[in-house]
Amino acid sequence: MDPPAWERSTLAAPMSVIWPLLGRHVAFHRRLVDLTANVKAALLLSQSIYWTRRGRDIADHGGWFHKTTEQWSLETGLSPKEQATARDALRALAILDERRMGIPARLHFRLIVEQLGSRLSERIARDGQAADWNDRVVLAELLGPSVAYHRALAGIGGGVHAGLMLSRALYLTRLQYKRQLDAWICNSAGRWSEEIGLTRREQETARHDLARAGVWEEAVRGIPASLFARIRLDCLLSLLTDGSPAATCGAARTAEQVCVETTGSVAQKGESSLWHPHIVVSPKPPSLFRRKRQSIY
Repeated sequence: MDPPAWERSTLAAPMSVIWPLLGRHVAFHRRLVDLTANVKAALLLSQSIYWTRRGRDIADHGGWFHKTTEQWSLETGLSPKEQATARDALRALAILDERRMGIPARLHFRLIVEQLGSRLSERIARDGQAADWNDRVVLAELLGPSVAYHRALAGIGGGVHAGLMLSRALYLTRLQYKRQLDAWICNSAGRWSEEIGLTRREQETARHDLARAGVWEEAVRGIPASLFARIRLDCLLSLLTDGSPAATCGAARTAEQVCVETTGSVAQKGESSLWHPHIVVSPKPPSLFRRKRQSIY
């Protein structure tokens, strides 16, 4: 069954404005979470791979590139403390070098691409000695699929995890709109983990932070019951443009008060019409979660 006209218009108007506001995204490689056992280290590594391949004169400087703490923060949303922890994880895997160079001395970074290629090759049972980082096909095979991470959304949710989850949810919402479906998305916690690498606890915290920002709401739907989520695009647009959702969401609207409106809800084909209002952050999140992430080192 097609979504009602009000649902389509609710999606179309803000989405057409939101997307240009997000700017360029970071290609976040989910496979790097398995390598580092740390989403934030995987994000820093993803961006380091980008600069190693695309940075100006990087090859002429032996792979070394310079980034300040402020630049890393602007590009990834990682705080100085989070950057330090991420760098520690990458150094422990022997895939990142750091050195102070120049006058005045500035901190430079270099990926140890041979070690990185070897570790990634082990994960996909590939011959690491034959890895050519200039070959796009080989690189795509090593890194696997990427997810678009929008730095601007980390500021909305108050951190990288919330920004990553919101980035993915916004992409899925856009797909729903293109397929003329409603704005609700249904991802189990295991599915979220497969797509963006967040653990159960990290997901729960991200959902709570996004709910407090007023951009996230949830409902339990169907038999057996499944957890659905929806981005409040009007609130997101307001936050991206003027930093305050009060004009469109109501200043008194809090995470604990945000519930799903049942009026006008229509079950999609093959689904039960059972639809229960549900507080945004449930004290008992869904039970379908992936096994606890394991480090490889």
